Amino acid sequence: MEILEGEKLLKRVELLTRIIFVVLVLLGLLIGNFRIALSIFFGGVLIVANFELLKRQLTKALSRKGQVPSKVGLFIKYYARFLILAVIVLILIKKNLVHPIWLLVGLSSVMLGIMGVAVSEFVKIFLKGEG
Repeated sequence: MEILEGEKLLKRVELLTRIIFVVLVLLGLLIGNFRIALSIFFGGVLIVANFELLKRQLTKALSRKGQVPSKVGLFIKYYARFLILAVIVLILIKKNLVHPIWLLVGLSSVMLGIMGVAVSEFVKIFLKGEG
């Protein structure tokens, strides 16, 4: 059974997320107008940046040999990043710069990438009869 390991799996998630993000923005342009595409774009950029910051934070915390990362420090940074993301989203919606539903579509791109890779791995395991 060949299950992708750590970094390789993460790279697949990142690649699929970016592909989904571009496809969603292009679909936004095709089905709607510039504001729809811009809303999807802002949502995608925000969530991809958030994902990258989370990856960097966890990599840094877990790469310290012999040191256990501080749970309090990790949670504070996590919730600070979440609060900043929420404030940016609120400003974008409050100033009427984006359409909330289409912003949510863009914000879903990382989740769709993670689910896409998870489903593909499940199907590989299931088809090989190893699950």
